Amino acid sequence: SGATTLQGAAPAALWVALATVGAKLALTAYTFGVSRRTGSSAVSALASDHRNDIFSAAAAAVGIFFGRQGHPWVDPLVGALVALIILRTGIEILRESSADLMDAVPSNDLSTQICQALADIKGLELVEEIRSHRFGPYLVISLTIGVDGSLTVTEGDEIASAVEQRLLDRLDLARRVHVHYHPTSRGPDGVAAERPCA
Repeated sequence: SGATTLQGAAPAALWVALATVGAKLALTAYTFGVSRRTGSSAVSALASDHRNDIFSAAAAAVGIFFGRQGHPWVDPLVGALVALIILRTGIEILRESSADLMDAVPSNDLSTQICQALADIKGLELVEEIRSHRFGPYLVISLTIGVDGSLTVTEGDEIASAVEQRLLDRLDLARRVHVHYHPTSRGPDGVAAERPCA
């Protein structure tokens, strides 16, 4: 029976489970560090997998310990808890990966960096919209900007090119920048509407 199996588990099995916890702690810390440095969602998912292995190994250790003490019911209980943790992690990874694949409003920090980088671009009147998504460990940024409606197409292109080059120069993770420009949208009072970099 399950109770007999757990009660007869060798002490070595408990030590193996505890050693696994220690090894996975080190792997988790290292992998999360790599994830933060590279910004890779794939490496982040791997780090989360290592973290789940910590819970699994710890649950095995708890189950073995209490099973040897004559409490076999603890093993399926901690197993169920670990299953819930793994399910939650899977949902989080799916949500983050989906956001990375689609254009999304960037974080406040990234928006601030973009606005600061573009603050002195000559001819740029307004940044109306900022979108970004992941491309491996890098970023693809899409902007809609407002320029003076009296400018020629060539002059508008020059401003858009200056915006693109500035972001590629200033943002380490930026690998592509797409810029769409049009005459600045203004309200009835002639004042430009408030936008991300207004």
